[in-house]
Amino acid sequence: MKEVASVAFWAFIAVVVIANVWREVAMRRETEMTIRMALEKGQQLDAATVDQLLTRYLDQFDGAHHAETAHLADRRQAAQSLEAG
Repeated sequence: MKEVASVAFWAFIAVVVIANVWREVAMRRETEMTIRMALEKGQQLDAATVDQLLTRYLDQFDGAHHAETAHLADRRQAAQSLEAG
């Protein structure tokens, strides 16, 4: 009986972790799609708007993903260069 409880506990932990990772990936994908669709439709995105969209994504996860912050900063620069060019 103890083994079943242990397996159930670790299965629950795995489900929570996987669900959280999936949610983060889905949120990032939606943020990138929003920016991409706006650019494809010819929408002029100023740096403040792009920054607000990217910051909103980071704020939802308390900025805990430092590697992701660098990745999003690169995307922000690319969007700004597209806007300028």
